[in-house]
Parts: sequence; C-alpha cells; structure tokens
Amino acid sequence: VASFLQGLELGEPFVVRNQAIYPLDCEDGNGLEFLTLCEAMERGACRVSELDEGAEVNTVRVINQGDEPVLIIEGQELVGGYQNRVANCTALLGRGTFEVPVSCVEEGRWSGSRQLRVGEVTHTSLRSQLLFRTTNSLRRTRSYDADQGSVWEAIGQVLYSLSMSSPTHAVDDAYRRLSGLLSEYTTVAERLPKSRGLLATVNGRVVGMDVFSTRQGFARMAGQLVRSYAFEAILRGNGTPAAQEDVQTFVRAVSRVHGLGVPSVHLGTDVRWEGDEFVASALVHEGRVAYLMAMRRERFSPFD
Repeated sequence: VASFLQGLELGEPFVVRNQAIYPLDCEDGNGLEFLTLCEAMERGACRVSELDEGAEVNTVRVINQGDEPVLIIEGQELVGGYQNRVANCTALLGRGTFEVPVSCVEEGRWSGSRQLRVGEVTHTSLRSQLLFRTTNSLRRTRSYDADQGSVWEAIGQVLYSLSMSSPTHAVDDAYRRLSGLLSEYTTVAERLPKSRGLLATVNGRVVGMDVFSTRQGFARMAGQLVRSYAFEAILRGNGTPAAQEDVQTFVRAVSRVHGLGVPSVHLGTDVRWEGDEFVASALVHEGRVAYLMAMRRERFSPFD
C-alpha cells in the first residue's frame, strides 16, 4: 500500500466554485481487473437483495453469478429493498453468495421489494464518518459496525441544512433535490481521462481521495465520486477552492502506512490506518491494491 501511494502523481486541479479536483495517476500497469457493482448488475451477472431467511437492517445479500470479481466500495448507496442502505466496507467479491455489512440511510421505511439497485456514492462527510467508525469497530470487535444512530443523525443534519423534508428521512431525496447544482460540479468527471483516481478539496481543505488499481476502474466510478464530493461542496457553501500546500501535506501523511489488516468480506485483505488528520483504507488482493480511499478525519457537518 505504501509503495502504491508513493508512486502516485498529482495533476493540475479542475476548479468549480469552491471545489478543486486533482487527478491522481501512477505508471504501475499491474492492476487488478474487476467489474463495478453497477456494471455487474447491468450485465445481469450480479444482484443485491434482502436476506432470504429474514431481512436485517445492517446486512444485505450479494450474489455474483459471473466469472469476474465485483468491487463494491465503502459508501456506495444501495437503493430499494425494505430500506436504502450504504456499504460499510469495500468488498471484492468472486463468484458466489455473500452477506455484506451495510448501514441504513433511510429511517422511515421498512417495506417494499426485496431487491436493491445501485444508487449514489454517499456524500463525503458521511463516508468519513463510516470509515472512522468501522475502523474503530474492526479494532475492537472485528466487525463493520458504523453506529446506525449516528448515521441517521448525520442524515438529519443534511436535511435540516437544506431546509427540506423527506417522507422517509432518506439522503437519496437530498441528492435529487440538488440535482441541478450537482450537474454544474460534475462536468469535471468528463475531464479526468487517464487517471487512477482523484483528490478533492472544498473551501481550500482536502476532504478526501479515491484511487483504483486501473484507469478503467476509476473511469467507471469517476462520475459518482465527483458527485459525492460536489454534494459536500454544496453543503459547505462558498469559499476558496484550492490550497496546494494542504494537498501535499495530506498526501504525505496518508503515505505513511501503519495500521490494521483484516480479512475482507471475500477476496483480499482490508487494510486500515489513520493519522491526526485522516482515516484510510485499502483493499489489497494478490499483493495489489484494488481500491484505496482516505478521508479527512474530523466532524464534518453542514454546521462547521
């Protein structure tokens, strides 16, 4: 993981209002090949549903009937089922049936179809909270517990800051409410060719970074990730978009890897580490990084 990070190169930023997106790339061509969950579901190779023997808030079932591994990233929203959920961990799933830990991001519903579909990658402050809490949970109990009550509280803060109501208290409703503004920010995704990932700043501070093992893998997820950071930029209002010094400091800090490695949901190892300003994870399989994320470690909220 450290070698992978040290090989990353930072490109020139693309700036929209109070957000700057920096492309990340490296010359290592030995990446893992996989399908994103969205691709696999579109091909009919994968499906996500409630548990057959009785639905549970914090677990969903993923069936991969294809021959290619499927990557689910932490923070990926799954819409439908009895409640909308968000993945509590990054998972690389081979062929088979798996139970994936999730948190509910819709408090006021427990009914509907048993099937779920891919939604947004949830906004940065919630991704940071999920990563921080699941890392602590892994250290204590080797489980991916994100503290469901704190997740609902974070969503409530978002809805309050937008002065909007949601019949089921769903963060997905907030994404739809902001679709017009989000489209202005997300034109950046089309300008990120030949990259492995991105680093984002909002109001002059780094909020997070995402890197994939291949350029193709990142290209499939770039739009959703830019929308995730754009949502945070909208919540935080106007400010200075970029701060080069903060960017370099953040990347150097994340590159000092020292932490915890636990078996993932299926393929590979889930590596977790943190510093004073960040918390990070990487899914490593066969000695290669499939996906890496690092989020600023702080209490993100619309009221900061």
